[in-house]
Amino acid sequence: MKEKRRSFSELAQELKKLRKRPIPREEIEDFNKIAEEEERIRNEKPKEQQDKKIAQPPEAEL
Repeated sequence: MKEKRRSFSELAQELKKLRKRPIPREEIEDFNKIAEEEERIRNEKPKEQQDKKIAQPPEAEL
């Protein structure tokens, strides 16, 4: 099982081709859906925080 060895220049050329290829529209849409879902979750307040009230100390009588 000997693999064909490639030179660094060949590998560099392949990487350049990969970087310059256009991103498929489906992948962009999938990424945008994930980003929107994360933003919605980040902005949504948990129920526990919504129902909590800030306690006030009792007033001291003088």
